[in-house]
Amino acid sequence: MAEEKPDNSSTASSTRRSVLQGIGAVALGSSIAISGSASAANTKVHVITGSERSPITEAEMQDIRNSAASKAGVSEPRVTTEYSDLDDPIVGFTYAVDENGRSEQTTTIAGDSESIDDMRERANQAASDISSSLKHGRTVGTSDVTTSGDVTTQAKSWDNIHSDTDYYKKSPYGEVGNGHDWYELSDDSYSNFTPMAIHQKHITTPGASLWDNEWENFRAFCTHDWTLGDGDYITDHGPTGTTDTSSGSVDTTVNLTVDGKTLSYDDWVQDDVEIKDQTTKSTGVAEWQNTYFGNSRDGYGLFEPGSAVLIPDNDSGTSEKVVDLISKQKYYGPSASFHNLKYTYGLVYNF
Repeated sequence: MAEEKPDNSSTASSTRRSVLQGIGAVALGSSIAISGSASAANTKVHVITGSERSPITEAEMQDIRNSAASKAGVSEPRVTTEYSDLDDPIVGFTYAVDENGRSEQTTTIAGDSESIDDMRERANQAASDISSSLKHGRTVGTSDVTTSGDVTTQAKSWDNIHSDTDYYKKSPYGEVGNGHDWYELSDDSYSNFTPMAIHQKHITTPGASLWDNEWENFRAFCTHDWTLGDGDYITDHGPTGTTDTSSGSVDTTVNLTVDGKTLSYDDWVQDDVEIKDQTTKSTGVAEWQNTYFGNSRDGYGLFEPGSAVLIPDNDSGTSEKVVDLISKQKYYGPSASFHNLKYTYGLVYNF
């Protein structure tokens, strides 16, 4: 059955126009040192850029990771990444890892020649943000235990071991941004499992907003496929059910609980969208569909799904790809046509 574009008679727009936007800049093809704390003393932010004819390869990104890890005095970062199912070139990559193996990166993808300069510059702008983040460290929560009703939150137990942001821009359709924060539970009671959680931030700007054309947001699909690992299974996910904001935006909280410890984050849901949770825990796949209505042309579309799992332990020094994060943004354009910006982002955990 053919898809039909939902009514967009409303003109609501997002109030979070600064989400995932980088600040600062450094020169192309450079690295900057992080100073100001002992843990960051040996850390540098590495930046490489490519072009349409000479895109950045997975091998080049791995060389950057290896160089950064060596500079930081670690054998390897705790998490590495790989991209697949991508039709357009990677033209920017910004990366750093600290002496504890915690890593941050920004990857930019250009779907047309007009977007290349912007995506290259975006990778350079990210260096300042990454420098600041690693300098100050990122822990979740300020207290060990907070109790509210029947929920006990032990947020300080969750260590943020990797963060990344991807930007994918293609004229005339729009731009997609995805941010992922990867957490590991540091004081769990399991002897053979490692609890993990992912908080994703998916944001899209349609061509109608960027270039004043006829391409609008239609639907966003986010999938966390945990079936790749040996026995990984989902313990929690959110948002759940169906969120309908036809009557106005809402502020909600997503709680991801493993071993009685909850990772919580605020999830602002803009007006005139419908988020459907399509997760079946038993299959090991968490997935969501976000349909845009009144805000399909103006501003940003944003939502923040998350999932938590138990990963069976492996021998120290081994690596395993544990999850594929699949992002698909569908745009609606002239003559009732559709176009997808889609890619798969895999996370490899180093035991």
